[in-house]
Amino acid sequence: LREGDQAAGFAFSLKEKLRIASLLETIGVDCIEVGFPSASLQNFENCRILCSEIKSTQVAVMSRGTLPDIKRSAQVFSDPSRSLLHISLPVSDLHMSVKLGRSRNELLSIAKEMTQFASGFASMVEMGAEDATRADPDYLAEYCDVVTQNGAHIVNIADTVGHAAPSEISSLVQSLMHSVTAFRNGSALLSVHCHNDLGLANANTLAAIESGCGQIEVTCLGIGDRAGNAPLEEIAFILHSRPDLYPVSTGLVLAPLGKMARELASITGTALSPFKPVTGINVRAHAAGIHQQGVLRDKATYEFSPLSLGNLFPQRIVISKLSGKAGLQTVIRQYAGISVEGETLDQLMDLVKVRTENSPILGVTELLCLLASQKILNAPLVQCDSFSISREESLTHPRSTLRALFLWNAGSASEAKLQEAQYIYEGVSWESPLLALVNEHFSVSVHLTSIAVSEFCGNNSVPSKIRVYVEASVDSNPLPRIYALERVGYSRDRLFLELLLDIVNAENALATQRVSREE
Repeated sequence: LREGDQAAGFAFSLKEKLRIASLLETIGVDCIEVGFPSASLQNFENCRILCSEIKSTQVAVMSRGTLPDIKRSAQVFSDPSRSLLHISLPVSDLHMSVKLGRSRNELLSIAKEMTQFASGFASMVEMGAEDATRADPDYLAEYCDVVTQNGAHIVNIADTVGHAAPSEISSLVQSLMHSVTAFRNGSALLSVHCHNDLGLANANTLAAIESGCGQIEVTCLGIGDRAGNAPLEEIAFILHSRPDLYPVSTGLVLAPLGKMARELASITGTALSPFKPVTGINVRAHAAGIHQQGVLRDKATYEFSPLSLGNLFPQRIVISKLSGKAGLQTVIRQYAGISVEGETLDQLMDLVKVRTENSPILGVTELLCLLASQKILNAPLVQCDSFSISREESLTHPRSTLRALFLWNAGSASEAKLQEAQYIYEGVSWESPLLALVNEHFSVSVHLTSIAVSEFCGNNSVPSKIRVYVEASVDSNPLPRIYALERVGYSRDRLFLELLLDIVNAENALATQRVSREE
């Protein structure tokens, strides 16, 4: 809420900050740094409201190292017993001279005065050591001694530009834990704050934990200045998954982490890489035949079991040119309710290989149409023949008008027929008109759970590709049926409509099989 809010291109509203804070409380973090009160009147008011709305977790605010800023910042606390003032001062020669124009001795005098003063305004004081990894280690230890002797409960050493390597962090933390009396006797905590400029924030944070630090500072999804920080969700899962390496307790509840990641991605409007650890949509997706066969027999072959605890993404078997018969058989059973084996499965596998040679995945509709063309499936199937959407931008009455031409019985050319549909929707959401059109026109009840859109930039000669991933449920007895699907193409709206038609066709195929069995 503080580091993430100051990342370039990000600015959370108060409503969004309150939602994020609520999720962080649910997860069980020890302390939430809500902002920088002295940055502006609005920041001060937002911090004040956040401090009053966060009910049980310790709240922190950051302050510059000046007496008026410290006094002003402390005024946002509603419960002094849960308050923490975080004051950051530079400790490297470069930062001291460029930012403050101060010498080492002058900085120590300032640090002593600020720590003593802040102790009268909050139940805990954290003194930050900015650019600590580029500071003289002996001077850094002296700084830690001075502030802990004058009331600091925590000293936060920052790898401000993501410059350090894990071995350097480990050596630095071990040295400070040994040389600073307050760290050695446990009267103060050593904290680390790692940036990801060289992609080492996670490794450095873990190195600090291994070396005995008592607190780590992380951000949701790693959002922060420049390349960001160590991501909360990744560190949480690493610590939970490898107690053999990191015998520490965080007290975090992992289950809400998936919800938090999705909501934050939606709030920031930033698409997560499909390959992002823990929160990427490909974390539990399997397209290669060998992997599909293994994971269908035992998830442990290609999935890390703790990931399922975070309610992140469902397991997905994706049909691609590298898929095998085990994966194909599973997907046919999942979306058509048909068991296919033997020679028929072999023939289908050959056809799938041909159709996916120049396509990243075979969509559900294309698979069902293939089954229909081979007389394996007899169900009403629909594809989008043509489609247009126009949007009227208005602050008071935004409106979308959709027109589509649907091709029915798409798997059989002899029975194909066209059907026109038009729908007018009032609202600002880009996906809602398409969802409403499909639910009304096809008399289904698709409930959208999650949607992720990521774009892969092209150039003057190659257009950008777009990946759309959806999770949705359909009313069914005894439990709703869950779908997790993705498509890749060039139009976000078209891809989303095709994904919704994938669900419609799967529902039609499954319903046809149920009727057939009952008869």
